[in-house]
Amino acid sequence: MGVAARGMDIRHWLPKPVAATLIVSAYNSLHPERADFHCIGVNDQVVIQAVIDALGAIGGMVVLLEGDYSITSPITLATNVGIRGQGVTATSLRQAAAVNIIEYTGGGLISFPSVESLQIVGDKVTYATGHGIFCNANVYDLVLRDLFISYMPEKGIYCQNMWGHVYIEVVVEYCENYCIQMGSNGKLFGCKIGYSDEIGLVLASNNLVQGCEIIGNDKQGIYSGGANLNSIIGCSLRQNSDGHPGSYADIRLFDAYGNIVKGCIFQGTDHKSAVISNGTSHDNVVQGNYSEGTTGTPFDVSDSDICYQRHSDLFMDVLAASANLIVNAQNFVDGAIALTGVQPKYPRGLVFAITAGVTEYTLTVVGTNGKGQTITEVYTFADDGLAWSSDNAFDEVTSITLADRAGAAATIDVGIDERLGLQNLIYETSDIWKIMKNGVKQIVAAAQVDVEYDTYDMSVITLAATDDFEIWYRSNLNIIG
Repeated sequence: MGVAARGMDIRHWLPKPVAATLIVSAYNSLHPERADFHCIGVNDQVVIQAVIDALGAIGGMVVLLEGDYSITSPITLATNVGIRGQGVTATSLRQAAAVNIIEYTGGGLISFPSVESLQIVGDKVTYATGHGIFCNANVYDLVLRDLFISYMPEKGIYCQNMWGHVYIEVVVEYCENYCIQMGSNGKLFGCKIGYSDEIGLVLASNNLVQGCEIIGNDKQGIYSGGANLNSIIGCSLRQNSDGHPGSYADIRLFDAYGNIVKGCIFQGTDHKSAVISNGTSHDNVVQGNYSEGTTGTPFDVSDSDICYQRHSDLFMDVLAASANLIVNAQNFVDGAIALTGVQPKYPRGLVFAITAGVTEYTLTVVGTNGKGQTITEVYTFADDGLAWSSDNAFDEVTSITLADRAGAAATIDVGIDERLGLQNLIYETSDIWKIMKNGVKQIVAAAQVDVEYDTYDMSVITLAATDDFEIWYRSNLNIIG
């Protein structure tokens, strides 16, 4: 290289400061000779903190070799500084006092810190306080990756009032309080959050939770209280709030709006609901989810929320209402009633008529509804008399069985009425948005919608043989705020 000309500015040629990587060993690391600094198994945060501070404003990476690090006061995060272990089965930070393991509580702003590839192990049996990672203000763009946090006396991760955090493949389990309490504008991908004594995940606003497993939390899986515009997508929520009554659920939205719960699977053995939306909640969207094992309404949402699973039902060339389509003048005697007629073609409400003289009976009807679910209805003389209609719409009647009959000889007819059974779960009358009959739009009457049994009574619109109907649900609409 030639000599620079006189007066030429050569400062841009000089090496710029770069972020350093400093290595720390535990007292039981296999190869401590690889490290720049060494811990002794007591107050190990002193060495780790000194290394973080030495990196200064430029930042860098603190690499913790495999082994156990004893923590008796918090490790403080810093701007542009990462803490990286050798994997959750190799490197562990262990609580040895009633303290947070990693924290930032300073008044100044820090950004782009990270913690990855290690385990944080609490001791909630010995200590009453202490979070795994605690940030109460002024931390932006924190990245947590490949962590396993467990048995903390308080929360596994407490980062409320923060902004822009990203959690990737983080496991938080068996914490005494919440597993994770998030700030806003954060993202969780592929995390497992479970077995908290309280709530698994508490959200602020504008977060994305995707592909996570939320399991076994004592009260709620996810809670969004006064928190808005969160997206919970493609998650598995299992055995949360099992055995708890009231407002506990896999997901609870309270005083919240604009949240989306989509493509999730809810499984429980004894919990009230998959999703509860209450308080002043409005305009939340719950779509395309699957739920089983609830003791209450699976999706117990507010009147202004949108909760749906399919777009429309199509009924082509329907059968006219008939008093004796399925059973025609069969002898009304104990045992199985012969199904001598034809099935309804589409899910239809049933009508029953018994000739006079019967004074006692128990009639059991079994079939399937428009969702393919097995349904059973039981009728008695005391409740139903000699003529009545079913509650459900039956797509197929598989058996009718009579018992406890008393009185004069009689016959029974079973037919269909004008009610159509819907595949969609109907939560409120306005879920049915539009009805087309033979290509002509009809007026939707709220009084004709049965939200308990998911039927629409076509007696006002009128129904005749060969009519075609298409019933549209609000799933064809978008909310624009």
